Amino acid sequence: MIESMAARGNLLTYWPLALFFALPQVVVLLWIWLR
Repeated sequence: MIESMAARGNLLTYWPLALFFALPQVVVLLWIWLR
């Protein structure tokens, strides 16, 4: 249970970072697709 809590904390720590890096790529792909 402690390990799962640590993994969950890890996910909460890195989820915004992953979103921050993924968002510009999604915006560029949408821009290319809708252009």
